[in-house]
Amino acid sequence: MEKVTDGLYQVGKGYQAFIIDGDEGVTLVDTGMPKKTEYITDGLAAIGRRLEDVRHIVITHAHIDHIGGLSVVKSGSEAEVLCSREDAPVVQGEAPMTPPPMMVRFPFLKIMLKLFPEAEPVEVDRLVAPGDTLSLSGDLTAFATPGHTVGHLSFLLDRSGGVMIVGDAASANKKGKVVRGFFNAPTPEIDASIKAIATHDFTMAVFGHAPPIRQGASGAFAETAAKL
Repeated sequence: MEKVTDGLYQVGKGYQAFIIDGDEGVTLVDTGMPKKTEYITDGLAAIGRRLEDVRHIVITHAHIDHIGGLSVVKSGSEAEVLCSREDAPVVQGEAPMTPPPMMVRFPFLKIMLKLFPEAEPVEVDRLVAPGDTLSLSGDLTAFATPGHTVGHLSFLLDRSGGVMIVGDAASANKKGKVVRGFFNAPTPEIDASIKAIATHDFTMAVFGHAPPIRQGASGAFAETAAKL
């Protein structure tokens, strides 16, 4: 587990979920891969919390490495599940999971996708629309960042000067530069979402598969957006 800032923790290895700790309980953003929920339970224990303390589970998008642990966390906590309208059918098992955009560049990787286990369907309790502000363990404002999936959402957490929870709309390299990420492709939708994130003001950014940017994060997005 890694502390990002007061009350925000990053858990996972290679793929991240986020624990937001608040006075009225815990909000979890994404749930990682199936059978890997020990990252979440261990992270909760490290801050004196249990699975039962999770009140809300917010999903950035419906890919296996973000919803794989959802059924276990949901059954252990009875937390409310929140997701975009577009990605909710995948979470609920009513539609197939769409492959990530990198398949445009590396179609042979489709074979590898078949090796991943399927996520257990989970009912979505609340649909989230762009512009919604969710008063959970901390105020989260939702932004539409499609491209990685049709209904991909990013969230701005009102804490420590603003923390953008990017999901897989973009990534960052070891030098703290914003990049599309290996799992994305240079599509108009991906680039438009990076540009949209860059219009907001925030100090930090966290990603599904990259280390956090802890200072000047909105500037890093603006720098990349200007080159797209």
